[in-house]
Amino acid sequence: MIASSFIHWQELVPLADDALAHHDIAAVNLLTALELPGMAGIENERCRAVVDSWAQHVGNETDRSTAQFQREPRQFENSWAYFRVLVLATVLQQDCGVRYDPDLVDRADFFDNPENLFVHGVLAGKGGTCSSLPPLYVAVGRRLGYPLKLVQTNSHLFARWDDAETGERFNIECTSHGLNCHSDDYYRNWPRSTTATEIEHNGWLVSLTPREELGSFLANRGHCWLANERFREACDAYAHAHLLAPRQAGHAYCLYAALDQWDKRLEQAAPPGFPRLTVHLPRRRFPSVPRALEAAMVTLEVMEDLLENPVHCRDWWEPLRQSPNDRPAHMPAHITVHDPAAVRTVPTHLN
Repeated sequence: MIASSFIHWQELVPLADDALAHHDIAAVNLLTALELPGMAGIENERCRAVVDSWAQHVGNETDRSTAQFQREPRQFENSWAYFRVLVLATVLQQDCGVRYDPDLVDRADFFDNPENLFVHGVLAGKGGTCSSLPPLYVAVGRRLGYPLKLVQTNSHLFARWDDAETGERFNIECTSHGLNCHSDDYYRNWPRSTTATEIEHNGWLVSLTPREELGSFLANRGHCWLANERFREACDAYAHAHLLAPRQAGHAYCLYAALDQWDKRLEQAAPPGFPRLTVHLPRRRFPSVPRALEAAMVTLEVMEDLLENPVHCRDWWEPLRQSPNDRPAHMPAHITVHDPAAVRTVPTHLN
């Protein structure tokens, strides 16, 4: 495992699974939270140092109690893997103060605060959720060489011991007190009942690849931006999540919902008589996203740029708001954009 020295999470996106797997999952999780509301002052290196110290403590306690497993392996499912995870969960909960906080989930503003979604909230002792606890368990376990994965089910995230070499595999519920290892069938019905078709369609109950892990974190980034009504940033996060994890259809659903909210907000902000807008989709950034969704995303980006441009606000939009029947001079009735990026760089040159 190596440290993630990237300046921005976008530099992780092009990496293949093998390359991304070398990066600390806690660092990756924290990188995707950068720039979110409330993240100012969060020091990623300090957070990672806490994870390092917790992992060392878990390792020491495992070594200290190994004789107990050797004397009575039947008490631990005759599994050295199970015993190590039991120690991990016990030490994190009893010694490090890691805990699930159900009151966070019930809050109407749950997605507003990244502390509820990313590992730094747990590291600060503020309790965690199914969004933040499994990545932390996996981060600690991987530091000890454990083959831990993240697994998504309907509205829930958990961890899994998934050893390709030995074939040993069991689930780890990170929100419970103590250690509970539920079957896959349990998660087909909890926390929400789901069908086999939905599981297949959404890519649930399979161990996530490193790219899919990053996609899951970016989906949480999107949820937080959307809750804070930063629609452009939310859509960008969801689109990247789908790019990284195309078999998880939920990312596309989230993108569609965010685009719908963004469209309604811009329609409310546009003055009467706003020009008709045609935007030509440039080279695709998100080939896994349905083309119609990416086209809508680019169109809304252009519309927002036009509405926020100070020159157009002064010369077109404010006069229109004051006198809707008097079209300002030089304002086109139809704007065609061939290069969406140019709307920001050369905002007064429109066809």
